Amino acid sequence: MSNLEELLKEFNKLEPMPAVATKLASLVSNPESTMDDITNVISYDPALVANLLRWVNSALWAQNNPVVNIKDAIIRLGPGRILQIIVGKRVKSSMKKEVKEYGLDSDELWKHSVACALASEELVRHIKVDLPPETFTAVLLHDIGKLVLKQMIDPEKQESILELVYNNGTTYYEAENEILGYAHAEVGFRIAKQWDFDEQIAQSILYHHIPDESESPMTDAIHISNIVAKSIGVGLGNEAFNLTGSVNSAKRIGL
Repeated sequence: MSNLEELLKEFNKLEPMPAVATKLASLVSNPESTMDDITNVISYDPALVANLLRWVNSALWAQNNPVVNIKDAIIRLGPGRILQIIVGKRVKSSMKKEVKEYGLDSDELWKHSVACALASEELVRHIKVDLPPETFTAVLLHDIGKLVLKQMIDPEKQESILELVYNNGTTYYEAENEILGYAHAEVGFRIAKQWDFDEQIAQSILYHHIPDESESPMTDAIHISNIVAKSIGVGLGNEAFNLTGSVNSAKRIGL
């Protein structure tokens, strides 16, 4: 079986992230970026401009006055939301596939990711800290590592992981590490780095199961949103509720 480095290279070859997404992510995470900087990056992609104008004038976002230029579209949607839309559009097809190695049916990984993103948006209304605008993209991508790591899980390893989980009281995250040498969070971190995403996005994916090692509001948001999505039964799979929730995450963000 291929090693992880080979699988990551192949994944990046088949699933590259558009350059506009990584450039926009860098600008969104930089407080010194200007609206002109963001507009210039998006304007170089005519298809994206057309889609943004269509989205911003859709029933979901439309207001009294239709938007006819890209700068007004950015103002109405927000750069963070636009980044989330671009990234979501890119990974949607891959995440809608069955991931049987994790016990996830078709669409289930995508639905879980969307449920987490929606939970994080609702979370903003109830916490006492400001989340960076790129948080919602990180939330959407938190389980992307499963798309690569699944290729290292044959039936024997899957059985060994589940045995640790159900017979030893090990969390699924810990069992992955013990049996495979990696957990999906670490693989997701490596994918984010391959895609040249901001370090904060990559780190929040890496620590979303162990947020106390990060103590970042973005990581805490992913951690809590993941639990919320599972609480309503979206994306349980083999992992189900075999995870550890951090009370400190809630305290840190004032939930």
